[in-house]
Amino acid sequence: MALDFLKLHDTELAKTYGHRPRADETAKRRNRVIEGIDKMIVALKAGEDAPKRGWYSTRGDIVRAQLKHGSKPLAINGEKEFFIPRQRAAEFYSNARKSVEAGELDSSINALFGKNGDAGRKRGSMDPAKLAERNRKRAATLAAKKQQQTQE
Repeated sequence: MALDFLKLHDTELAKTYGHRPRADETAKRRNRVIEGIDKMIVALKAGEDAPKRGWYSTRGDIVRAQLKHGSKPLAINGEKEFFIPRQRAAEFYSNARKSVEAGELDSSINALFGKNGDAGRKRGSMDPAKLAERNRKRAATLAAKKQQQTQE
């Protein structure tokens, strides 16, 4: 009779308790890219060579352009930078806007986000030399602490 309430506990429910359906953020992400494209079109029409926090820079008659979601460049067909003639840069962004609106770049946009739909802040693999140095320092610190404890 004691603790009869525990019979109602289901560990399988505990595993799924935190899971909830996530809203599809694709349209919101798409709109953010479109807003950035619109800003770049305005900057190009104003004659700016390299707008602050812009998606393009100009050298002579060549423009290095990017499409971004926030500060993260989109990888489209494996490319993150596109080189185009300056006189066609506004056309590039206008056509890119149409592609984003049509949903053609949704996979590139959503690739910036992890499995759970949040932007992933994953670290790249650490340089082996830095990793070895970090491990050496940790070992030295642990040895010093152990030595201090034995002296006390």
